[in-house]
Parts: sequence; structure tokens; C-alpha cells
Amino acid sequence: MKAEAGQRRPAARPPVPFAQSALRHQPGAVVHRTLCRGDGGSVTLFAIADDEIIPEHQTPNDEVLWVLDGTIELMLEGRPRRLEKGEMCHIPPHTLHRVRGIRNGRILLAILRNPGRGRPRAVADDLPSSRRFTP
Repeated sequence: MKAEAGQRRPAARPPVPFAQSALRHQPGAVVHRTLCRGDGGSVTLFAIADDEIIPEHQTPNDEVLWVLDGTIELMLEGRPRRLEKGEMCHIPPHTLHRVRGIRNGRILLAILRNPGRGRPRAVADDLPSSRRFTP
């Protein structure tokens, strides 16, 4: 926002780390807050106390999990994967997965809904076949 002539700009506040300010851990619990939700999906913040579990489940949507703080164990199709602060993971649709807190993990989970049936359309689908790639 621009200040008019003769007006002072509001003082900038010092930044507060998002993961620390938005949600606090509770011993023996998984705490979550949905930050936004719409037709295209949702974004939810989770605080997972040590040894607490988000039970095994699957969804029909792509999910992107980003570890904001701490350490978690992500079990994908029975295979454990340790993720630490700053690491991300894509969870494909219909993939069995669960999350366990190892060291007070905070994660941001984006669920990406595909309103159509089948695989989400990629920009690469518009390219000539010689320039296409497959994930």
C-alpha cells in the first residue's frame, strides 16, 4: 500500500515463522487447521506430537506434503520414509499412506482435486509426441 503525501506508512512488523505461530503441538494429539478449501482442493496445517499417528488411509486425489518443522515418518504403501524440515513428498491418488510424528512434526498438506475422471491433464499433453515426457 502506497502512502499518500504527508501520510506515514505503518511500521512493518517483524516476521514470525509461520509454522510456529499458526498451530501448537498438544501432547498425545494430532492438531490440524484447514487454511483454505475450494473446488480445486484444500491446504491444511498439521502439528503431530511425537509418536502420534494419522491413521493409514487413501484418497482419490493427489496430495503434496511439506514438512515445515520437526521430523515425521511417512509410510507409503508399507514403505517407511523419514522426512525432515524442508522436505516435500508427492502422494499419488489411491496410495495407502499414514504419518507418524517423530520429533514434533508440523506439516502443510495440499490436496489437489481433479474434477474430471482419470489422470490430471499436464501441460506436456499439448506438446508433440517427440517432446512429451511421462512421469
